[in-house]
Amino acid sequence: MRIVFSIFAFLPMIESIFKMMVTNGQPSSYSTSSNPLAAGATWDECLEYCYNLGTCIVVFDNNCEMFEIGQISTATKTEGLVIAFKVLATDTCPVEDTGTFQGYYATNSTYRPYTVTYDDPIWTFQTGPLVSCPNSNLTLFVREKGPWCMQGFQFSDPTLSTNPQGYNWLSAQPDMIPAPANGIIFRMNGAAVYGMDDTDLIQPTSGSACWKGYVCRIEPS
Repeated sequence: MRIVFSIFAFLPMIESIFKMMVTNGQPSSYSTSSNPLAAGATWDECLEYCYNLGTCIVVFDNNCEMFEIGQISTATKTEGLVIAFKVLATDTCPVEDTGTFQGYYATNSTYRPYTVTYDDPIWTFQTGPLVSCPNSNLTLFVREKGPWCMQGFQFSDPTLSTNPQGYNWLSAQPDMIPAPANGIIFRMNGAAVYGMDDTDLIQPTSGSACWKGYVCRIEPS
């Protein structure tokens, strides 16, 4: 079974980490669906609509029948019928309907993953739990190792020169080494020696150091 990836890289709402995977099949177990487009809409328009809508994970070429995350459980491979799944992009395009594909729906504060697995002739959709940031001050970002809640802030004392406004600098710091010294870290050299240091943010590990996090600095003004 040949699979075709349709890529809509120009769409602004979802980054091109997602692709529409088009194959032969039809929905077989689901709770509800919708037909968001007019009766005359083309299949390409249907694919584009699903790609651009964060909650959409499956569309079926039947007057653009759409399924949002959590609405569909299985689809069955069926010759002559066309269905598409929204999944995370990979470096290759599979030539057979095999393997497990990943996807997710995320907002500024919530994240919900899903998987698409094929066991001839059934595609199975499994939806993970919905997780969210603990308060409205945090924004959710999806990184390589999963979702993270982060909050931007500014120091009223940008040089961290006074307490309790800022942490204490380590002895002889800041020294602008290693260049360009564009970040501030809280360094712990054992239980007795700890404090702020400036460093190069493009090197998250150095020697025996293991970074658990860092604070990006802003230029004093």
